Amino acid sequence: MAAGAEMKTPVRKAMNRPVALAQLITVASLERDVQFLAYVVEKYGEVYRPILNRLNTELEVMRGKPVPDAVPMPRTPAKVTQADIARAIRAMRAAGYSDVRVVFKDGAVIVEAVPKGSKATPDPMRIIPL
Repeated sequence: MAAGAEMKTPVRKAMNRPVALAQLITVASLERDVQFLAYVVEKYGEVYRPILNRLNTELEVMRGKPVPDAVPMPRTPAKVTQADIARAIRAMRAAGYSDVRVVFKDGAVIVEAVPKGSKATPDPMRIIPL
């Protein structure tokens, strides 16, 4: 290859235009990579075994086989959302309280009015504009 000439690989093309990574990685390419890494592990040692194991796992996933060690992360819904807090703050302001604060205490979220004459200054790093 001449000096300064760019390689025309799928990865290079993907950098020039938006292409989903899944379009670049196929079962055949993963099988080829697994074979190559098996050779690397055999020739250069067990230090490369974790990469081979990861590729094997990805290959099984792409083939649609369940992976025994893969446990899906549970997605539990939030108990309190940002919208709930914003609604509570708007309600407090509509009730005539110009300064309100959100307190997270003992697993509870409390929206309360700032006491009159309070000398406490808010921490500028913790102010969340709504």
